[in-house]
Amino acid sequence: MAASLSTVDAILKDDYKDFLDNLNEANFLLSQVETRTDTVQGRIARHAVHLGRSSGVGARAENGTLPTAGNQSYATVPVPVRYVYGRIQLSGPTIRQAVSDRGAFIDALDAEMEGIKRDAMKDVNRQLWGTSNGVIAQCGTTSSSTTVVLATSTGSTALRQFSSTVAWLSTSEPLRPPPRWRRPVP
Repeated sequence: MAASLSTVDAILKDDYKDFLDNLNEANFLLSQVETRTDTVQGRIARHAVHLGRSSGVGARAENGTLPTAGNQSYATVPVPVRYVYGRIQLSGPTIRQAVSDRGAFIDALDAEMEGIKRDAMKDVNRQLWGTSNGVIAQCGTTSSSTTVVLATSTGSTALRQFSSTVAWLSTSEPLRPPPRWRRPVP
């Protein structure tokens, strides 16, 4: 009988390729916002914000009447201090065994730390799209079926905003685990 894949299966190896991150990590809104790394002390940070352009601009024919003068508009905006937290948990054996190329595709502790940082940024991006009240959608009148009817006040814009989650954590240095979590360098 000729050898086949089933007869030699016990001696075949698995060919593991590089780790692929298949998640959409884009944070559109946060990428459009200027980030600042200054520290806020006290209850509220207040920012002077440029809110409006002058209406005194317009195209005219030669010697035409100039537009009526307008002005820029500004406001002082209070920004309450808020914090974003993320939490990870790994067992000791996981940290020890998933630390090198030989034991795992990626270092489990590093992957969890970087992942929670990205996930927190995505959540902040989601929060920025909304109305800052945490509401993503509201249910309308729903029968006893398994279908949930969204209220008419929940439009496609709100759902698009939810699915286009955000990012905005700005740190001057990368997020690192506390020293007691760091593994010894081999």
